[in-house]
Amino acid sequence: MATTSEAETGTDTSRCVTAAGVAAAIAANPSGMTLLSTMTTTSGTTHSLTSIPSSCRSLYIEIEGVSASTIASLRIALSNTNGSAYGTAINIASTSSDTTERFGTVEIKGLQIPRSTATGRGIYLRGQVYTSGTAAPLDIATTASPNSATAGIIDAIQYSLSAGSFDAGTIRNYCTK
Repeated sequence: MATTSEAETGTDTSRCVTAAGVAAAIAANPSGMTLLSTMTTTSGTTHSLTSIPSSCRSLYIEIEGVSASTIASLRIALSNTNGSAYGTAINIASTSSDTTERFGTVEIKGLQIPRSTATGRGIYLRGQVYTSGTAAPLDIATTASPNSATAGIIDAIQYSLSAGSFDAGTIRNYCTK
């Protein structure tokens, strides 16, 4: 049998590993999704997640029943200064003709690659967000930049509305490694 160390490093590929060895290797090198926060969006004009771990390679966001007190677009802004300042907010759900709820998912990739407004390198966002009562989602395939001219990894995200305040819903933020 290969030792756990040999299995983790791949130095011995001729022997097998016990189930306990596999479990130890997985525990030593965790991956997958981790829930970072669940935001209840029943009030306020912004909701922020700061201190995103540097081990996050991407964020997976679930939007469930988020609505506004007035006609508004749902927006995201990114920061590489842990929320001290944010870049320009971009729409992730179109302005609805009323205050209906929004549902969908958004993925933000490349959080660990240093970004800055000076270099013009943005973060890629993709996903689909539906508005209640409409058949077609808003397909998201765009880039967003952090606030800072100093290069840094993305460590905070802020959700806002183009007008009014939040009055219902939940946003869940997952880290993928």
